[in-house]
Amino acid sequence: PTMVRPLAFHLLHLPVCLALVQLLTPCSAEFAVIGPPEPILAMVGEDVELLCHLSPKMSAESMELMWLRSGLRQAVCAYADGKEGTEIAEYRGRTSILREDIAEGKAALRIHKVRTSDSGTYQCYFQDADFLAKTQVELNVADGEGLYAVTSSVILEGGSGKGVSCVVRNPLLSQEKTARVSIAAPFFSSTKPWQVAFGVTLVALLGLLAGLVMSWWQQQKRVLALTQEKERERAEKEAAWMKEQLEQSAKEKLQEELRWTKKQNMAPGDRSQAYAEWKMALYQPADVILDPETAHPKLHISEDQRSLKRIKKRQNLPENPRRFRDLYCVLGRESFTSGRHFWEVEVGDRKQWHLGVCRENVERKRYVKITPQNGFWTIARLNRSDFRAQTDPWSKLIIVNPPKRVGVFLDYERGEVSFYDAINGSHIFTFSQTLFSCPLWPVFWILSEEPTALTICPA
Repeated sequence: PTMVRPLAFHLLHLPVCLALVQLLTPCSAEFAVIGPPEPILAMVGEDVELLCHLSPKMSAESMELMWLRSGLRQAVCAYADGKEGTEIAEYRGRTSILREDIAEGKAALRIHKVRTSDSGTYQCYFQDADFLAKTQVELNVADGEGLYAVTSSVILEGGSGKGVSCVVRNPLLSQEKTARVSIAAPFFSSTKPWQVAFGVTLVALLGLLAGLVMSWWQQQKRVLALTQEKERERAEKEAAWMKEQLEQSAKEKLQEELRWTKKQNMAPGDRSQAYAEWKMALYQPADVILDPETAHPKLHISEDQRSLKRIKKRQNLPENPRRFRDLYCVLGRESFTSGRHFWEVEVGDRKQWHLGVCRENVERKRYVKITPQNGFWTIARLNRSDFRAQTDPWSKLIIVNPPKRVGVFLDYERGEVSFYDAINGSHIFTFSQTLFSCPLWPVFWILSEEPTALTICPA
């Protein structure tokens, strides 16, 4: 089954963790987020800045900032700890958050080379610890080309006289186009009946045309305003419903986690049964298989793509940008961008292994330290008794009975990667308080040539 499951509404990614915290602690700070009172107007191809700031004035350097597009329900740009990321493909490479005035509580989203499809409502979120506030900014993008169909002037020769004009205005751009008909003076002094009729008919038709054009434009404005209002109301209702559902779900999950915490002190047999129930209640089992296109040439992948071994002879494999060249690593075939997932790996009696997750953009062509700073969240066994969490510096793990099977648990929204002994249910280590903003991939790394393979258990 596909492991990339888009969240129903990305607007609530940020407060999922907040909902849990608010059950236990009061808010530590309060502020409001202020945006411009009027919609922002931009022309196609220009760079535009969407502004918002905190009230009262305070520094936002330690806060998390996120800009979201209401209609798409995904993050246009997220900022935390000096790093930025975006979830929407059409905005990648076109957005950035201006950081010059963050110390004064100001933050602006810059969209480069705006398109007509960028028009809509954007939401600016600030989060400080357990307090969250937002505002809305409206962006209107207009295309200055092709707005008018221009018709040449109709002039009745024989002199000059009063003219009749047809004016079409674009209130969005404050522009107008005019079509003018000039009727010669002698036309009225020495005209024949058919000429008078023709002139009157012509003026009437031009007036009717102008009236129809203006009526159509006004109707389009009303339809657009009504559509935007309905979309805003629908988004607000959906947000309220989703918030209620997530708060209820968060309470239930918190209660389940508290029950599981108490069960950690159970006898091994009882804890093993509790672990089996807990993982299925709170996490989605992921059917992970290996991606041979990413494997180092000295890693042998089984036919079912669930096992790997280190071999002596380097295989002659085609080079590609995704393949690891210096690190003896291989990735899973599918990535995760939201939700809670777990998978289990048979390590058996192997003396060495690394397990965990990594970012999509990790270094693959040269050696780097396996640390969160370089995009890896893993634990490792380096010999019979040396277990480590690959932090920087690394953290020694005290494990009396080496696990034969390891469970890897990813909570994307809470920024947690946890590891458990999948047989007796004991907790090994958890990476926490991480802001994930890009796809995460299961990663496997082995250095030693051993008869026991590293094998991923079926979901």
